Amino acid sequence: KNNSFFQFETAAIFVKIISLINNIPSPANLKNIINRAILFSDNENPNDYLIRLFDTICELNNKKYTKEELAEKDFSVREIALLTGESKSSVHRKLKGVV
Repeated sequence: KNNSFFQFETAAIFVKIISLINNIPSPANLKNIINRAILFSDNENPNDYLIRLFDTICELNNKKYTKEELAEKDFSVREIALLTGESKSSVHRKLKGVV
């Protein structure tokens, strides 16, 4: 596997998640939010911290984002599947209105 590709993909979704924050907290608080997501993530799942960070951002915004809203905010099918825990094909079908 090409690790630089996966690091780029991880950085891209990280930036998209952070951009969802309505009121950007102070740098110290933002650092704590990110550190908690990493600290309490599952070592067996390399993307768990992204899911935890997304859940925290949803709590900060008092909003649960739908798949359609995430797609409108330029999240890819793969990224939406990662954050929601659904398969890519299932997310794709729902976004296309097949289901």
